[in-house]
Amino acid sequence: MSWGKGENGGDIYKGLWHNDRRVKGWLKMSDGTEYEGEWEDDVMHGHGRLTFRPDKKGEKGVVYEGRFRNGIQANEGTLSYPNSDFY
Repeated sequence: MSWGKGENGGDIYKGLWHNDRRVKGWLKMSDGTEYEGEWEDDVMHGHGRLTFRPDKKGEKGVVYEGRFRNGIQANEGTLSYPNSDFY
């Protein structure tokens, strides 16, 4: 499914649906940020990987991999930076 317009053409979701809500899949947002993982009540919830849009083209973005609760990072994961630092 794709919708909206933006710098990269809008948002794209590929994955499983149940009762018109996302369950597990991949989302690319129009700003270049990507999420792959589980959903509940159509928000990021469960285990997932969120890759933030890099500051410059050709670079890697900051990556959070771990738990999400109600669309928010749940402080139970790893935050990795392009320079190999992690938290």
